[in-house]
Amino acid sequence: MGALGERYLQTKEKLSNLTYGTDEYNKTIGELSSIEAQINATEELISQYEGLTSAYQTWQRAES
Repeated sequence: MGALGERYLQTKEKLSNLTYGTDEYNKTIGELSSIEAQINATEELISQYEGLTSAYQTWQRAES
């Protein structure tokens, strides 16, 4: 997540230096939205992975 977070912050900073409504501003908004979607998807996958590993560990303890 570090790289995505860094990219998000850089893009957000770039956006703050642009004029609202320009083509470059709108393009950067799109980039920011894409990065946010990637962060959300990554967080969801992390949550799913943690749930699966927790369930697996519970199963292993029950089998012992």
